[in-house]
Amino acid sequence: MATINFTDNGDSTISYSGGEATVAIYGTFGGGTLKAEASFDNGTTWIEIKSVNNVAITGVNANVIHNIKITGAGCKIKFTVAGATSPNLKVTI
Repeated sequence: MATINFTDNGDSTISYSGGEATVAIYGTFGGGTLKAEASFDNGTTWIEIKSVNNVAITGVNANVIHNIKITGAGCKIKFTVAGATSPNLKVTI
């Protein structure tokens, strides 16, 4: 399990070995939004991540939990916060 803390706009990337996981997004959004993307080519191409219920993890502006399943080889997952003023936002996966 990893927790990323955002206190400003920007992105953070983690290595993900694949499989099923729970993504918890919570805290103070500061008027901003968060999105999650995956890359299978070491960060050249980013693909929007959808939950197992086919809900895109983009434009997130309230506390939420998503379950994801990424099969096959591992990948990088990037979380990006944009449009926020003084956020204190956490992502735990």
